Amino acid sequence: SMEITEKKQREKELLTLVRLASDIRVSSSDLEIVQHIKENISEAINIQCMGVTFYDSISQEFSIAGLSGVWKDIPPEKFLKWTKNTNDRVLESGLPHLGDFSSSNAQPLLKAFSPEIQSFICIPLIAQESKVGTFWLGKTSRFLDREIQMIIAISDMGANALHRLQSQEKLEANFLETVLALAKTIEMRDTQTGDHTNRVSEWAMETIRILGGTEEQIKNIRWGGLLHDIGKIAVPDHILLKAGQLTEEEWEIMKTHAE
Repeated sequence: SMEITEKKQREKELLTLVRLASDIRVSSSDLEIVQHIKENISEAINIQCMGVTFYDSISQEFSIAGLSGVWKDIPPEKFLKWTKNTNDRVLESGLPHLGDFSSSNAQPLLKAFSPEIQSFICIPLIAQESKVGTFWLGKTSRFLDREIQMIIAISDMGANALHRLQSQEKLEANFLETVLALAKTIEMRDTQTGDHTNRVSEWAMETIRILGGTEEQIKNIRWGGLLHDIGKIAVPDHILLKAGQLTEEEWEIMKTHAE
């Protein structure tokens, strides 16, 4: 009956959302998240083409994160040029844009690459008021209301996952800059060691790679290498820079830099 069919469809959609949540939770890169979004939406809805763009808030430019289906052969720079007006509009308004190629500004160009596509939708990817990008989908038929609701739900999950990842990467980048600045401060005081901090970090990372360490282990070793002499900041100059042999008391103070 229609009720049973509708129930099965809802169960399928719920399963898709649960699976997507599980997939993106363990994703370690933005492209991996995008791939999970595309795979899960293809399971739930009969889509003929998809495209994902990333938005850079500094340059205010878009970049392609992936094109698939009948759009996969479109050169990325052309897709971005043809869809720019729509991308700008949906990110500014925060509202999806649903249309067919007869009413789209990009109609003559996108239509040439995908003549069988009848309708498309562009979803803004926004998380915590941060503009992440846009999500494009095309079909050979009209989008149903329940399909649009599903697409929006998946897009919201994807946008939040991408935003969290980007925020984490920014924090790590800022932390790395701080660590490097501290390491440089130490080396400026202790000129005899030269580029010692970076050398230790690089050697340690290469050793872990040879031993088959994971990316997480390599990253942790890198931090350890960069920070291993950070305690020298607290060692007085008359001890740190002493040309002759350290006294027993001075040596005890020097050894505290590793604590």
